Amino acid sequence: MTKFSYIKLRTGRAFLYFISVFCLIWMSWNWVMWHEAPQFAFDERGYPLLTLILSVEASLAASLILASQQESDTRQKAWQEANAAKIEELLVSQRDQLGRMERADRHRAHMLEALATLVKERLGDGHGQ
Repeated sequence: MTKFSYIKLRTGRAFLYFISVFCLIWMSWNWVMWHEAPQFAFDERGYPLLTLILSVEASLAASLILASQQESDTRQKAWQEANAAKIEELLVSQRDQLGRMERADRHRAHMLEALATLVKERLGDGHGQ
């Protein structure tokens, strides 16, 4: 896990903890105040203000998540293209190396044929004398 993804994970967890504590405090305060001192309760029963706040937060979060996803997709596409280019370079290099090896093998075969011919000629000449 990279440092950046770890920070994003920690930030996400912190936000979830924060929003959970915020909602619990909000609901607890209003529930207690409705029973003890209704004049201090700032949200009606059913929590419409809290619902409105969370709805706005959700719509903002959704747009941020979509933007983040698009950025991630763009980054992943660029990474894949870079890897494809590296793989293509490696394949070209492998083909070049294979071509050099084939040429060296052909050259080696010709040299061995020439050596064999030379040895036959020398041995043929040596046995004839």
